Amino acid sequence: MIKFLFFIGFFSILLVPLTNNYADDVYFEVIKNDVSIENESYYKSELENDEEIIQQSDSEKEYSYEVENKEDFEREERLKEETGSSAFLQNEEGINLRGDHLGTEANPFLAGTASELRNALNTIRTDPGTGTYHVRLTNNIFYNASDVFDIHKNVVIDGQGFHMLYANNASTIASNTGFRIRTSGVEATLRNMNFGSNTLTDASGRVYDNNTYYGIIGSAGTTGIIFTAILENVNYHARTGAQPFLTWNQQSRFIFKGENTFTSRAGTSSQEFMEGYNVIFAEGSKTTIDHQTELHTGFFFAYGTGGSAGSDGRLRITVEENAEVHIISSKQNFTFGADVIFTIAENAKFFYRQTANRPLNFSNTRATTININKDAQATFLSHGRINSGGSVTFNANEPDFIRFQNTGNANGLFARNMTFNRTDGVTGEVGEYQFYYLNQAQNLQRREVPGRASQTLADNQFSHTALRQAVYQKGIQVSWDNVAEVGIGKSELITTIDSYEPARRILTEVNYKLSRERLWSGDSITSQGAQVAIEQATIDTTGVVATERSTNLTWHNDQLRAGTYYVYVQVAAAVNDDPEMQLFASESLWEEKQITIDRSPIHVEVPLQKLFDIRESGTFYKIEHSQPIISHSNFPIDFSVTYVTNRSANPTITLVDQINEVSDDHLLLNIGATDGQKLGPLVIGENKLDAMVLQPFLTDPLELFLKGEFAGSIFRKHEVDFRLTYTLSAQGDED
Repeated sequence: MIKFLFFIGFFSILLVPLTNNYADDVYFEVIKNDVSIENESYYKSELENDEEIIQQSDSEKEYSYEVENKEDFEREERLKEETGSSAFLQNEEGINLRGDHLGTEANPFLAGTASELRNALNTIRTDPGTGTYHVRLTNNIFYNASDVFDIHKNVVIDGQGFHMLYANNASTIASNTGFRIRTSGVEATLRNMNFGSNTLTDASGRVYDNNTYYGIIGSAGTTGIIFTAILENVNYHARTGAQPFLTWNQQSRFIFKGENTFTSRAGTSSQEFMEGYNVIFAEGSKTTIDHQTELHTGFFFAYGTGGSAGSDGRLRITVEENAEVHIISSKQNFTFGADVIFTIAENAKFFYRQTANRPLNFSNTRATTININKDAQATFLSHGRINSGGSVTFNANEPDFIRFQNTGNANGLFARNMTFNRTDGVTGEVGEYQFYYLNQAQNLQRREVPGRASQTLADNQFSHTALRQAVYQKGIQVSWDNVAEVGIGKSELITTIDSYEPARRILTEVNYKLSRERLWSGDSITSQGAQVAIEQATIDTTGVVATERSTNLTWHNDQLRAGTYYVYVQVAAAVNDDPEMQLFASESLWEEKQITIDRSPIHVEVPLQKLFDIRESGTFYKIEHSQPIISHSNFPIDFSVTYVTNRSANPTITLVDQINEVSDDHLLLNIGATDGQKLGPLVIGENKLDAMVLQPFLTDPLELFLKGEFAGSIFRKHEVDFRLTYTLSAQGDED
């Protein structure tokens, strides 16, 4: 927020002389008496007047800053006259900085105190070179409001893990303190450095959690200086004066590299995270920001007219490729004061959680455009329905996922309509991206987003009036195949999921279905009707042979009859192992592949000898002498006897097809099966009989036995030897 005193109907800036505890000189500070703007109704009614008041206050504030800066300059000139310019080449111990250290990366200037740091930077200022210069800290730097570390040329200051510790009794609103960039075009890097501490304490036992709301580096109230500040492996901790960054120039930039953490808590003069227009989270960086302060309204606050001639006046937030940004904020608005272009680049991750029992508000009154690119992840958690004072447009170009959640107690997810543009894919084609959400019964629902389509984000666009969470995510794309293995006694189908995309997803479920008939109708399997038909098919559905729901990437089916089959596969996977996110596991569309199980060779185990004895006339049924006939083929086989030869040594019995009232010894003989089938009556010579069917893969093998009727004498012994010729043939056409 702008640094000014806010009252109803008027403003004021008070200049008072303050005596610094660490110096004898007198300087001026801008004193701001912050008035809470927590009264939302008052705030909203006065919002349209903010920019006018800001401009008036800014001119007064810049005048105040110039007074302070002028005194500092005059103090420096007096010191030059007294000591000569060569004094600025020496530190307090009298070591000639330029003589012993060259300011290069290999041989940097060294500084272990505030005075040494000032001297090192002044040496750089007076050096005829252009840089980039290097300074290395050798100890923690203790400094006060009067300690200003002026930067005039490109410089890298490596803190080596040491701390910049601002005195706890120093002003929280000092503008001319800390690292201050004095020349346009400068690039200053702060590396491996800590500002404040949650463990180191001063003499009174208080941790060093004080700072100034003009930020740790910048040009303070000077609007005309264009600079780039790079923060690399920087940690920040403050409870008072907690505002890490400020520039009032629309072309200045703050760039975050490496791994950075910023922690700000509510306290005197603790305000925004940043005032400025350009923030870049560099490629591969990881930045964690826990900014829970209460004063003023924006996390990112766009203010200032400096550099406007070369700027379009928009606030630009960029998360570059493979960067990660994690933000927890209590501010009323994510951004304030300017139209926003927010870009999350390829493979980047952005997480934002709104705290303080407030809903996420993207902007106070301005338009917000959010671009989320390929394989990027974005999460927006709001304590209430997500809102904005201006239009919001999402442009989604193949992201991994975008998550919206209301973590509060009230129902609803979007407080205003927002535009959602899917910019990838084939126009009108579905299946690649969906919104997942829970319906009233807490069942997972899916809303398709066609390729290159524009939709509206609004609660009434989802079939759940109490919508609390929705996840837009990439559908699962599956690579899979079937392999059939057929042989004697073997007829198998192996279905294998070779891979799925996005590969980073955590597999939650694989659904398989195998059918002898196609489970859908229509022009396309991707149609909603086709997908529903496949989803609803069960083992009781006509044609369905098997189903499985598991996390196995391989599905094995054996003892399959020869013929044509349809295999269906669907894969579900979650974006991470968060149990809540696993409720929203995305699913692939049901996919189908047709495969033919070829016929195996005919292979049947047939009993080679059947023995029977008869002790009386009449019918006989010798099931106790049954023997198995086993098919090792994967299709039905017709088994039949085609010819019978009487090879008895002393033929005394005649095979007949019916028993007559005669005195001869006649035998009516059939081959019976344990499933009720029979072959017969058998006669000597050629037989034309209906075949017995041998089914494949019987749980209980079919067994054969002899049955029939004998008419004749039982007072003499009959020894018979009938030789049977049988045939095995495939039944019908291949099915």
